[in-house]
Amino acid sequence: MLVSFNGVALTDWVQMGDLIRRNGAGPATVVVERGGDRITLPTVNTELNYVPDRLDPTRYVEAGFLGVSPTTELVHGGPLTTLDQMWTMTKQSAVALAGFPVRVYNVAADLVTGRPRDANSPISIVGASRVAGEIGTNTEMSAGDKVATWMSLLGSVNLFVALLNLVPLLPLDGGHIAGRSTNGSSAGSQGPSAGPIPGPWTRRARCPSPTWWEGSC
Repeated sequence: MLVSFNGVALTDWVQMGDLIRRNGAGPATVVVERGGDRITLPTVNTELNYVPDRLDPTRYVEAGFLGVSPTTELVHGGPLTTLDQMWTMTKQSAVALAGFPVRVYNVAADLVTGRPRDANSPISIVGASRVAGEIGTNTEMSAGDKVATWMSLLGSVNLFVALLNLVPLLPLDGGHIAGRSTNGSSAGSQGPSAGPIPGPWTRRARCPSPTWWEGSC
C-alpha cells in the first residue's frame, strides 16, 4: 500500500497521480507499507511525458510520468463520495461540451475519409446502448457491479444532456431562458409605462360585444 510520495502523505491514487504529474523530471521517493512495515523505495526520477488531460482525455499535456499503475477495487462510497464524483463528472462534461461542435465535425470527417475513429469521440444513443450491452455480457463483472456501472453510465448521459440543454441557443431551454431574461430586462428598463412582455401569457383584447366572427371587432 502506498504511504507517501516525496514526504506527502497519500490518501488515494488520484492524489498520487497529481503529485507525479507535478513532479516533472524531478526525484521521486515513495514509501510503501508491506506486511505492516513501512519501506522506503530507492529514489528514482520521474520523466517528462505526454499524458491525457484529467478533464479532457483527447488533449495531451506534458507532465511527470513514473510508469506505475494501481490495482482497482470496487468499494461502496457515501453521499460525500457521490457528490465528489458528480462534481468531477460535471467539470468533465463542461469541458467536453465546450469542444462538442469540433468533435462532432471530426467524427463526420473520420466517417467520410475512412480514418480510425478516436476512442474519446462523442457517441450517440446507439453507441451508449452498445456500451450498456457490452457491460451486460461481461462475464467478469458481478450483477451488482453491472448495475452500478449501468447507473453511472445513465447518470453521466443525463448530466451531459442537462448541461447541453442549458446552452443559451434556441430551441434549447437555455435559449428560451435567455430570451425571457432579455425581454424582462428590456421591459424593466423602459419603466412602468412599458407594454406587456410578448409571450404566451399575453392576453388578447376582447371585443366589446359578442360576435359570430372571430377577430372581427
